Amino acid sequence: MERSMSVISRSFLAIAILLSGAAANCQEYDLSGDVMESSWDPGTWSGEEKFYNVYCLTFPEAKTAERRVEAFFNKKAIHLTSVEYPNHVMATIVVSTLPPGRTEEQERARLLDIERQGEKAYVHSYGISQTESLFGSVIGLQIRNVSAVGKRAPFPLVRPLLNPKEGPIQSISSHRIFVRGPDRFEIAVLQLSPDVVTSSTEKTMTGRVTRFADAMLASLTQCTSKLRVRSVVTAGN
Repeated sequence: MERSMSVISRSFLAIAILLSGAAANCQEYDLSGDVMESSWDPGTWSGEEKFYNVYCLTFPEAKTAERRVEAFFNKKAIHLTSVEYPNHVMATIVVSTLPPGRTEEQERARLLDIERQGEKAYVHSYGISQTESLFGSVIGLQIRNVSAVGKRAPFPLVRPLLNPKEGPIQSISSHRIFVRGPDRFEIAVLQLSPDVVTSSTEKTMTGRVTRFADAMLASLTQCTSKLRVRSVVTAGN
């Protein structure tokens, strides 16, 4: 498996080309517009991110971040921003709009049911938890050996597994899923394993993606709580 996160960016662009073409064959995720990629001089990015009046946050360890990728899907109803870091770490936030008439509680229940089905299907690779925040219930996920890219869309829009349950760890991800007003959010932090895996590798990787995800959730909650909850629900995913 290729360990370079720059390959993830190239794979993201390849997916974009596939989804935007006529042969996309009515994929579940259709790219809306171009994939936007940016980089900066080392140590100069502030980490501050704001998406209109929907959310704002500061990405953790911003001075070490290397690249940012942004894209819209499904007639701009889904927005994804991914930031790549050293040591094969990718931190992503996805926001999408609820269908008209669906309440926050209905969406929370629907999302929890989906993840519980995933927990049953993935078995060895999947763990689910729940916590409370200023935005209500937050679903926490931990997925072992999940791929950074899929055939239909980038992580975490799709989460294909890399490997059977046997063998050394290849990746670990930590997710935070929640709803605020007409918007659903997913924070997802993925780390690919190093070339040499030791007995402590999985514990170290798990700790790092968990800290990243918790830091992103805390920053987003603090900053976004100052923004007025959107009252207009538009057609969405």
